[in-house]
Amino acid sequence: MARPNCSNFFDLPPSYVITAGFDPLADEGAAYVARLSEAGVPVFHRHFPGQIHGFLTMGPQFPTTEGALFDIGRWIQNFQ
Repeated sequence: MARPNCSNFFDLPPSYVITAGFDPLADEGAAYVARLSEAGVPVFHRHFPGQIHGFLTMGPQFPTTEGALFDIGRWIQNFQ
């Protein structure tokens, strides 16, 4: 099986990227957003400075989770 060309971002679908301030992967997420944008891929980036990696799965323990999930749902509805 041929390995996909990971340097070509042009054919990727519209993307919603969330980064969190206390996430060791936040910089990589922001770099991914930049690469998508440079390739002309529609991308929406939302950064949550006071959150940790995985906050979306923690439900009511994190007050921003519900709003973030609502925003994701609204974004998806706009692409249907």
